[in-house]
Formats: sequence, C-alpha cells, structure tokens
Amino acid sequence: MTAHSIAQPLAYRRTFLLFLAAYPVLWVLGLAYFMWPLIAIGFVLALAGRRPVRVSPGFGLWVLFLIWMLASATELSSGQRYLLFSWRAVIYLTATALFLWVYNASEDELPADAVARALTALFAVAVFCGVLGVIDPTASMDSLAQHLLPRSWLSNTTAYAYVHPALAQIQFKALGHPIGRPMAPFAYTNQWAATVGVLMPFAVITTLRSRPGVRRHALVGLLALSVVPIVVSLNRGLWIALGVALVYACVRLAAIGYRRQLSVALMAVAVIAVGVAISPLGSLVQSRVGSEHSSNSTRASLYQQSFAGVASSPLLGYGSPQPSTSGGTGAARVGTQGQFYLILVSHGIPGIVFYLGWFVFTFLHALRRRTVDEVLWSSVLVISFVEMMVYDFLPLTIYVIVVACALLWRARIRRPQPVRSTAAAMPRSLVRATS
Repeated sequence: MTAHSIAQPLAYRRTFLLFLAAYPVLWVLGLAYFMWPLIAIGFVLALAGRRPVRVSPGFGLWVLFLIWMLASATELSSGQRYLLFSWRAVIYLTATALFLWVYNASEDELPADAVARALTALFAVAVFCGVLGVIDPTASMDSLAQHLLPRSWLSNTTAYAYVHPALAQIQFKALGHPIGRPMAPFAYTNQWAATVGVLMPFAVITTLRSRPGVRRHALVGLLALSVVPIVVSLNRGLWIALGVALVYACVRLAAIGYRRQLSVALMAVAVIAVGVAISPLGSLVQSRVGSEHSSNSTRASLYQQSFAGVASSPLLGYGSPQPSTSGGTGAARVGTQGQFYLILVSHGIPGIVFYLGWFVFTFLHALRRRTVDEVLWSSVLVISFVEMMVYDFLPLTIYVIVVACALLWRARIRRPQPVRSTAAAMPRSLVRATS
C-alpha cells in the first residue's frame, strides 16, 4: 500500500467533513447563508480534475430541471430578484456537483460510514443548539456580518435573520403565549426542522454501525435527546415526516427479514413515546395539535395564491417567489412556504415535474434495495417528500438529500454480481467426470 493510496481516501473524508464543519462556524460569523454555498464550488473544481465523471441513471431529469431553472431567469424584473435567483442557482448547481462528487468517489475513497458519521456530527450540532434554544430561547449575538453590512440591508427582516445568530424563534403565539422554537444554527425554525429531519436517518445508521460501548450509548442518548427540541419546535411537518418515515422503514425492514431487530427498535420508539406523553412535552404536543389559532389559514392562502399565480405563468414561472396579495409588507411571499411551492412559482410546471421526476425515479429505484443502510437512505427521500410541502430546502437541506441519492445510486453500481454455483459454471463433461 503506497502513501498515495492512503492519502487520497483521507483527503476525500477530510474534504467532506470540513465542508460540513464550515457551516456552524460560518453561522456564528453570520456568513453561512452567503459563503457556505460558495465553498461548495470546490466540488465543481474537484470534478473538473477527475476523468471520467459518471452520471447515474435518470440524471437527465435533474439536468433538465437545472436548464429550466436557469431559463426562468428571463422572467425576473428587478436587481434584487436577480441577486436572490443567483443565490438559489448556486445552491442547486453546487448540490449537483456534490452529488456527482460523492457518486464518483469509491467506497475506499469516501466510505458510506464516514459520510454518515460526518452528517451525524452535523445532526448533533443541530440537536445541542436546539436544546440550548429550549433552555434560553432569547439568547442571540451580533455577528461579524452585521458589522460589515450596511444598515439598509439589515432593515430587511430576512437579511437580518440570515446574519444575526439566535438560538430560537419566539414570535410564535399559536398556543396563546410565546414559545421559544429552536432554530440554531439556522435563520428560522422551519429550516432547522427540515434539516434535522433528513439528518435523522444518518444518525440512526451511525448508531447501528457503532460498536457496543460508550460511543453507542452516547449516540442512543443523542437520538433520545433530539426528541426534546423536536417537540418544542412545534413543527408538525417534521413530526409527520418522521412518522411516515418510521412506518416506511418498518415495512421495508420487515419485508427483507429484519423482524427481530425491528421489534427492538419499535420497543425503543414506544418507550420514547410514552416518556413524551407523561412529561410536560405531552401537553405541549396536545396543545399544538389541537390549537385553533395556527398557521394553517395563512399557509392555505399562500398555497392557493401559488396555484393561481402559476396558472398565469405555467411554463417558466416567475423566477422567484412573488408578493402576497393578502398581506402587508411583512407578509410571507408566495412560494416561500415549501420547496414544492418555491419551485412551482419560481420555475413553473415543467420545473416541478423535472425536479420531482428525478427524486421519484431515484426513490423507485431504491425500493429494490435490500440492506438496512439503503432502506434508511431511501427514508431520507420519504422525509423530503413530506417536508417539501411545508419547508424549503435552501441552503443546507438540499445538500443532505442529494448525498442520500448519491449513496443509493453508488451502492447499485458497486453491488457484487451474483456468483453462479461451481457446478453450473463447470462444463457438462467435467461435471459428469467428477460425479
């Protein structure tokens, strides 16, 4: 084994780990939403130096989405919208580069377990920040970016949220009083929920892959601890997504013969559910589910406006979310209440068809996979299908989803072919001679 053969896999693992580690650091500096997608351009450069670059089956659907997304820029009408469009375009393009980078890396260069461990570390950061948000929901700090940006930019509430690190979002009053909903290291609690949801299967994989001992106990404790900020976040979309993914994973694992392990997992889930029910978290869940004053009416109005708007511009959309017709200057924009609606409004009907077509095609392929890891990777897609109706996936969630897709397709091309029996592979005359 040469020094190069050792150094190259280490370089792949460190590159992926440093890419993820950069996000929370940049969040503290108030630069995560602007600088982190630019760091991902490094994956484009890495692909440029690799020959050949393979693409997965059905990748043309995603390429069509990218082309249609770029074409929708012709519908933009202001400099600010061009700027925001460019930001989203960079994320989609660099997510594509990350997918191809992971897909083309061998198991030796970038082991699937190493990917899961790195994403579990990011999951741990989100969980611990979420717990801190529960403990001290009013905590926040000024960032470096706040001192660098002009005050006119900071007067915009979205721009201010992007550069001002805070532990929780406390404006929500659906239960009759303010609730500190965890959101660090993100700008909004919905972004925290979307990312925690798609990271959860990777944390489960890392737990299952760890050896019995302190590390496994710590990982089990992390999963149990995550229940607290997940419940306090009051994100019903996340609760539903995890519930659907749990049912999906149980059915798939039972079908491929992991019934004993599944029974143990279901017992653990039942214990956690009982613990939540008998704790103060249970009353919080009950109040949130039964709350009459909720965001449902606002979302319903924005969804209706999304479909009405796309009827006027069905092919290319509008290039970006549009102002709401039912609110003032502080009202949420049409196309910002879910990744599905973001793409539908911004890039039209063909855009959402190409986008969904790629992920649905990948998911249908995953239904034929029969290992625990592959079931859990595909559960990331299940979670994303639910979450895309209520949460947007920019800037971080989309990267996690494409990594799961890359691992699913990579497992397919590296799956060993079935070996014929020795007798079947021998000439008939030799079989007779040896019998």
